[in-house]
Amino acid sequence: MGDLLERWVGPSSLAKRLDTTKNNLPRYVAEGKIPQPSYHLGPKTPRWDIYAVDALMLKRAGISTSRDMDATVAKICEENRQYGRRKGRSQAPR
Repeated sequence: MGDLLERWVGPSSLAKRLDTTKNNLPRYVAEGKIPQPSYHLGPKTPRWDIYAVDALMLKRAGISTSRDMDATVAKICEENRQYGRRKGRSQAPR
């Protein structure tokens, strides 16, 4: 449950995470540097989904955030096979 609570942050927590002040957050939203708040508990209590903030910042930095599960699993399997070969292990029987 702790991870879920840390996923949604208010202005003070987000500003601290970004090493800025909460007064700069509206400007960052307007400039597209961070997304709009994902949720409002009330008119003056915005909450940001930290995953959405991270994804947008990575995208703006040119880092792809797409995750093709099949490609990821294939890559991990290949890394395991290569590791086994380096250790001199034979393949498991099929």
